[in-house]
Order: sequence, then structure tokens, then C-alpha cells
Amino acid sequence: MLRSRCCTGLVVFLVSLQGMSWAQMSQLNTQSDPSRAQIEGDRKAQAEYFDGKVRNCESGFAVSECLTQVRLQRLAALAALNRLERQLNDSDRSQLAEQQLEISRRKQTEHTAKLIEQARGSNKPKGADQSIPILVKSSGATLVPRTEPSTQLSSAQRLQNSQDFQRKQDEAQERRKAAIARLKVNAKTAAPLPVAP
Repeated sequence: MLRSRCCTGLVVFLVSLQGMSWAQMSQLNTQSDPSRAQIEGDRKAQAEYFDGKVRNCESGFAVSECLTQVRLQRLAALAALNRLERQLNDSDRSQLAEQQLEISRRKQTEHTAKLIEQARGSNKPKGADQSIPILVKSSGATLVPRTEPSTQLSSAQRLQNSQDFQRKQDEAQERRKAAIARLKVNAKTAAPLPVAP
């Protein structure tokens, strides 16, 4: 923030020293919501203004000094316009992000309402097996259906799962041993480089 203020102060100082009127500079700084067309128009006007100053410099003495001053003025004026354009781009991006977030919220609300309606509309006669989804809050603070936990695994399934796990662990251990063996084979000592004469 301090760096931005210093740069802005320096730009204002350089521009005012180099001949651009204070009114022109304040007009650039006080435009609260410039449009892209205004910024482009200001760029063209500044290009014409500074081209005229370059022609004036070329017709007088101390051309290089005058051209250096004009270049500094031009850079300061373009920096101010670039800053305004970046602010406009930032505000456009933030507005677009807010719109997309609102659309996403609306879609999520509609989806949640549809799920609730489906849950209410699927009323079956009493005594029939009803499977109404249970709605819980997810991390996005919206209601989503939660699946019922599955029943306990049978002992045969648990045994099969533990055997599969152990087999995978053994395969991983074998791969590690093979990789270490390959590294040992490839790690032969290299011949030393020749010594320079």
C-alpha cells in the first residue's frame, strides 16, 4: 500500500514537473469508474499530445534532454492509465465471480428443493419399505442426501479383504526390494575424469 502511494506521488510529481497540467492529472485520478472506451480515448489523446511535444523537442536545442523528459512524462501518464485499466479489470472480474457464485447458489438451492420434493413425493403406503434419503449439511452449507451405512461385512468378506491387503503389501515389498537391487547394480563406480595437463 505504501509502495503504491509512493509510486503515485512520484508519478504526480514527475508529470507536474514535466509540463502536464495539474488539471489533466487530477482528471485522470478522479475518474471513479472510467470505461474502456474512455481509457482508450485518453491513450490516443496522450499519444497525440506527446508526439507534438517530441516534434517540439526535435526543433530546438538540447534534443536528448527534452526527449528524455517527454519520455518520462509519457511513461507516467501511461502508468496512470494502466492503473485505471487494472482497476476496471479487477472490478469486472469480481462482478463476474459474484454472478457465477450467485448462479451456483441458485442451482444448488433448486437441486436441494428438488431432492426434498422427491423425498416427500415418494411416500409409500405404511408398512412398505421406505428409503427416504436423509439430508445433511455438507461443507458448502447445503443439504445433500446421505447414503445409509452398509450392513456389517460378513466374516468371509473380512477374511478376503485382509488377504487382499496382505497380498498387496507383499507385492509392494517385492517391488521395493527389486528397485533397491537395480539401484545397487547401477551404482557401479564411474571411472574418474581425466586430469587436465
